[in-house]
Amino acid sequence: MAIVKKDTQDSEASKPKRNIHRSPNYPAFSLEDAIAKARVLWEKDHKAGSPPDVTLRHLGFEPKHGQSFSGPAARTLATLKTFGLTEERDGRIYLSQIGLDIVIYSQTDERCMRAIADAALKPNVYSRIYDRYKAGLPSDDTVKAELVRVDGFNPKQVDGFLDDFKRTLEFAGLHFDWEELEEGEMLEQSRVDQGAKSVVSKSAAPSSPSSQIKVAVLANSFPILLKKQNQAMIGFARLPLDKADLQLLKQWIDLMAENLTEESSEEAP
Repeated sequence: MAIVKKDTQDSEASKPKRNIHRSPNYPAFSLEDAIAKARVLWEKDHKAGSPPDVTLRHLGFEPKHGQSFSGPAARTLATLKTFGLTEERDGRIYLSQIGLDIVIYSQTDERCMRAIADAALKPNVYSRIYDRYKAGLPSDDTVKAELVRVDGFNPKQVDGFLDDFKRTLEFAGLHFDWEELEEGEMLEQSRVDQGAKSVVSKSAAPSSPSSQIKVAVLANSFPILLKKQNQAMIGFARLPLDKADLQLLKQWIDLMAENLTEESSEEAP
């Protein structure tokens, strides 16, 4: 009588399948690294574009075992597209208009700076998290906990993601103004802001086209240390300034001087 051994396949099938915790789609590297790769594509093919396999070879990838490209290669193409630097048309990969503005113009050119700021928030996960923390970026531990709990990130991937996210915002000049302030300083800044609003509402400054521009988040902000532990903050939507803009800025300060100052008790008779 032959003894038939039970196939191990049944025991393997009975084992519970391992759940893989996948994070939401996010860029595989920072915007600065993505732009470096976009520059390579520009140097190789300019506006002509190339098939995906040629594009990957331009970026240093080779097919795995002579047949297909590796996972990192696919994630690289996806990241360039996620940042809005490339687009695919008719089976070829081209630099997008955003990508072209970045690689063609100088980094001090308005078109390049605007394209970089746009690209930084192109990934949905980047723009969502940036909007969440506009009022102030908390500690890394808090952000990581919320990435896992709110956004469904794999805990093992939050460190790399957060590092690339912060590098991207810094490279694009998108900062959190409240990041370095303590609670007491935040309350004091709030009172300063309210006072500034009061001054502006009471001023009789003449209307001009520039005064009708909507207030926007300013990417380039600089603190100005004043006397008596006071501080001012000046911000610009983009740099460098035109000489005419600089003159307008000086005129505004002169115009608002009376509303911004008061006679000190030491100088009073």
